[in-house]
Amino acid sequence: MTRQAIGCVLALMIVLPGTSFSGEKAAIKIADLDGRKLKPLNPAEKGSILFFVTHDCPVSNAYSPEIRRIHREFAKQGFSCAIAYVDPDAKTDALKKHRQEFGLSEVTAFHDRRHQLVKATGATVTPEAVLIDTEGRTAYRGRIDNLYADFGKRRRKATVTDLRDALHNLIAGKPISNARTEAIGCYIPKPRKNPD
Repeated sequence: MTRQAIGCVLALMIVLPGTSFSGEKAAIKIADLDGRKLKPLNPAEKGSILFFVTHDCPVSNAYSPEIRRIHREFAKQGFSCAIAYVDPDAKTDALKKHRQEFGLSEVTAFHDRRHQLVKATGATVTPEAVLIDTEGRTAYRGRIDNLYADFGKRRRKATVTDLRDALHNLIAGKPISNARTEAIGCYIPKPRKNPD
């Protein structure tokens, strides 16, 4: 096997669903916007949902109502739900204001300025959802639904609800048939070399 082929296989092993967040990754502690140090990759009773967003991405912002609905519905069923703001240059006050203006104040939010959560999960686009099961494995990673057919091409209504389907299957103990989908939105900005 060539070095390039080995590299491709290793890369796939890193990004494919089933990644386990045990040990080092599960121990990642990051302060939420309210200053509490939390471990967002430690699954709650039924699992954890992370939404990767940027405050200035129109696609991310369009999903705010659905993020809020998913949080309200699935928090009652034992899932933790959190937002990871991934713009390394955003100011905390701007993120708090965004969270308030878009009706997301009830959802725990982190500023992942050093991309600890991005690197641990493999997220590449905003918005992108990651579902972590009770064993600390990635059960699903990708789009929230198919509201966007492509960047700038929004449907009137989503016809496929990928994240909700994954959540319902996880609750029912069924396999998730499509555990990895392509998210459509804004690329996650690269962190600065020396973040504060």
